[in-house]
Amino acid sequence: GLAGFYSGTVLPNLTTKVYVGSTVVATTGAVAGLAAGTDLPWRAEIVGVVRATGGSGTFQAEAEFAFATAASTALPVLVKSTAYTIDFTATKLIKVSVQWAGGGTGQTITLDKMTVRRESV
Repeated sequence: GLAGFYSGTVLPNLTTKVYVGSTVVATTGAVAGLAAGTDLPWRAEIVGVVRATGGSGTFQAEAEFAFATAASTALPVLVKSTAYTIDFTATKLIKVSVQWAGGGTGQTITLDKMTVRRESV
């Protein structure tokens, strides 16, 4: 899971992406409606399953992102389950990126916690 906080006085749309290697496996698309404020929480849960390994491996992923818009209100963003082809013969980094659209002022976002768990079946 991912968790952190964001701040800003005027917030433009925000796009969040999760990568395995160079492949985007979950993205929010442009999220509108984020609240202006300080240290508002956000979180994400991404579930991924390796269906096949090797040079043409298959990674199935789905995700849920939530951004606080007030003290007790969240803006949920669900990402449907999608299969991706990934070369698993080399090491892959898991990374997260965010991009604010133009027009905002003073916006920041912080990734405070990231947990990755590997399970074998």
